Amino acid sequence: MKYYKINPNSDFAETPVKEEARIIHHLHLEKGKDVSEHSADALVTVICLSGDVDFTAEGEQVRLVSGSFLTMKPNELHKLFANEESHLLVIKQLKY
Repeated sequence: MKYYKINPNSDFAETPVKEEARIIHHLHLEKGKDVSEHSADALVTVICLSGDVDFTAEGEQVRLVSGSFLTMKPNELHKLFANEESHLLVIKQLKY
């Protein structure tokens, strides 16, 4: 077992886990932060730890709030907008 603790005061992103088959990012989004459209060559799970984020993927928008999460296929274009200060965990499965 490995135990991790995120830094709630990180500027934007930290990567507590970087392994051969998996990467886990913690995103700290200030209110009004806009993350432009991008993709990842991985199976992705995004978990909202706190806050309120508009998440758009492939033209479909959902609202991530504390306790909600979503999954994406590899290379799915997506973007984010923080309606309030938010913390997200982004889990990338690199081998699929």
